[in-house]
Amino acid sequence: IILTGGPKQAIGDLEPLFLSMGRKVVYCGETGQGSAMKMTVNLLLAVMMEGLCESLNLAQQLNLDKDL
Repeated sequence: IILTGGPKQAIGDLEPLFLSMGRKVVYCGETGQGSAMKMTVNLLLAVMMEGLCESLNLAQQLNLDKDL
């Protein structure tokens, strides 16, 4: 997924280039909004990964059966 921001005409002109790098182009708004969306998604993924690691660590400390 390519997250874009800027003038719609420019994004439209560059869409073939973007599609050569990703399967989908998402227009996020004004200049900088694509980067802001990417940072937001990255934060979400990092928080989810941290939560998973904390849960696995807690399960291990509590000697829970891994196969459950």
